[in-house]
Amino acid sequence: MKESAVGKDHSSHKLQTILASPIVQFLICIAASLITRASTFGDPAIHIDEDFYFLVGHMMHDGAVVYVDVWDRKPWGLFFIYYLIAGLSDSPVAYQLAASLAAGATAWLIARIASRLTNGRGAVAAGIVYLASLTVLGGIGGQAPVFYNLLIVAAYWLIVRNLPALRAGSIPGQVYGAMLLGGLAITLKQTTVFEALFLGLFTTYALVKAGLSARRLLPTILLFGVLGIGPSALIAVWYGWAGYWPEYYHAMFASNLHRFYESPTVRVLRIVVLVLLILPFLAAAGFAIARHRRDEKVYPWRDFLCGWLVAAFAGFVVVPNFVQHYALPLMVPLAVVAAPLLGRKDFGLLVAASITAYLLYFGDAFNFSRHSTSARNMAALAQAMHDRSPNGTALVYDAPPYLYRMSGLKPLSPLVFPNHLSEMLEWNVSHLNTAAELDRVLAAGPGVVAIPTKPRAMAPYTKGRAEVRAYVATHCRFVAESSTFDMKRNDVIQIFGDCRKPGNSDADMRLNSVANL
Repeated sequence: MKESAVGKDHSSHKLQTILASPIVQFLICIAASLITRASTFGDPAIHIDEDFYFLVGHMMHDGAVVYVDVWDRKPWGLFFIYYLIAGLSDSPVAYQLAASLAAGATAWLIARIASRLTNGRGAVAAGIVYLASLTVLGGIGGQAPVFYNLLIVAAYWLIVRNLPALRAGSIPGQVYGAMLLGGLAITLKQTTVFEALFLGLFTTYALVKAGLSARRLLPTILLFGVLGIGPSALIAVWYGWAGYWPEYYHAMFASNLHRFYESPTVRVLRIVVLVLLILPFLAAAGFAIARHRRDEKVYPWRDFLCGWLVAAFAGFVVVPNFVQHYALPLMVPLAVVAAPLLGRKDFGLLVAASITAYLLYFGDAFNFSRHSTSARNMAALAQAMHDRSPNGTALVYDAPPYLYRMSGLKPLSPLVFPNHLSEMLEWNVSHLNTAAELDRVLAAGPGVVAIPTKPRAMAPYTKGRAEVRAYVATHCRFVAESSTFDMKRNDVIQIFGDCRKPGNSDADMRLNSVANL
């Protein structure tokens, strides 16, 4: 019995040694990312957001200037990432593989940080739990946090690995790299400023405690600030130099003050659903935090971890719509915090497996049938649009925007993201008047229109929808319909083609009707 126990302990120790290897952790995290996301590969309509980002990336290759020729509130860096990906392929597999690698790398860096707090098994489990949480919170594709979480966790890892040097009053070059990564993250999403700011303050505090002189400290703090603000400042300078400052300023600042939010009831309901979706994950992190004081390995990191959680939470609540994917940045510090619990010998593995299974189940991570059907249906809709537009233009109204790219047709407005023309929450949020812009688009005569049978927007712009329906009834003919499943919805999208420009359309439609008899 003793020999058996010794052999078991030896095997366990050997496994822990293997799992503590950075290379092994990397391979496991990348493989887990690909496995949990494989069902989505090739589906061009996973979520309306990334559908739009990929479209904008292609439009940039065609010469479009973000905020001028195509409008949105997201920072320029996010669209630049999609610009780089769009240069590789039109296929959504391109961004889905890039997102999978980003998610896997994020999970690996979570494991590397968690390795300071627990054993190899707990560190790897933390990374896998993070990947599972992406599936349930809308991050199974290419949502913005999938990319900027990588920049943030890489910045935090650089500080963690250089903390002994910082506490000794030294400032390795990687520390400046961490500040730059925080600055780059802000160019993908403004709310990352809280995590970047905390990292700068924590690093400065470590240097102050180390007794760094004011003569060295003040220039260092100034350089930290330059690295953090610099990337966003350079983008702003370019827009000003190019003559697009009004559009840039409105998109980055004024539009966020003009936007509307859902009712308090809807927001409370979203919080309840969000908590239920990640409840086991939250419980594990909470239990781990409660035990941090008793764990000598974790206790020195307690202030750092709690500060990181607070900063990530601030980024979540500052935009009080509480959409599920807005919570994705919280999953990174939560996974690190939970790692010591997941690494426990007695029940850590069971907890990790249970949380992962729970998240993957409610995330519907392996629904290959839905995504393959979505890909076929989107291709059919795009083909119908391509074949039936007499002037090479389209209006995708409250429908997946990547239909523009798949069909090869051109939009007639900078408001390409469907909600900007179809939802009251986005009413006049851009620098363009919503009603006037929709009237202008319809007057220009889109050759084909894609529109759902029922509104998909939370608060639909009913007058605008009625105008679009009146346009297709008068100037177009019905040519096709099919279901789409983006955002896990089941919507029927109708295609109306052979549209004729208002003014001559009645006569043209009568001639077409006779010709088709």
